[in-house]
Amino acid sequence: MARRWLPWLALAALPVAAPLSALEPPSTVARWAAACNGCHGAEGRGSGAMPALRGQSADALAAKLEQWRNDPDAAAATGHVMARFAAILEPETLRALADHYGAAP
Repeated sequence: MARRWLPWLALAALPVAAPLSALEPPSTVARWAAACNGCHGAEGRGSGAMPALRGQSADALAAKLEQWRNDPDAAAATGHVMARFAAILEPETLRALADHYGAAP
């Protein structure tokens, strides 16, 4: 009789599996933030010639991205490479990124 419980005891002794959330792919905002951080430094805190995103007003960041998104030719004419990125952002992703960086100093 005790032998029937041995497999169950062995299973109970296994380490707890990682939560399913750890296996899910990163969110759209997390993927875009990683891309932003590539130029704007760790956590968007700035990197030399690239300005910091972190600590700016979320509304100001959203307005600038929307300006570049709505008029990419004007942005490109002034040398802003951000027009290429802003042009492909969905409006809700644009706002979420602005909130992501503008939320914490």
